Amino acid sequence: MLSMPLNHKTDLVYCLRILEAIGKIKVYAAGFDDPFVFFEANEQKDFNASLLQLLHIGEQVNRLSEQTKSAYSQIPW
Repeated sequence: MLSMPLNHKTDLVYCLRILEAIGKIKVYAAGFDDPFVFFEANEQKDFNASLLQLLHIGEQVNRLSEQTKSAYSQIPW
């Protein structure tokens, strides 16, 4: 049985959460080409939801191991 170091398994979870948040932002921002229109649309609900997802992404990135961050150093963590 193959086993991954613990940080790889947890880092995978964090990366999946990041991808999920990106997907949600794409849904919320769909159809908006102008950031000002997006900001003002539907009483800022989608805009605020996107901001919360960005915050969530930042939290997940901070939980990633340094080993994973250095293995993918081309990403501006």
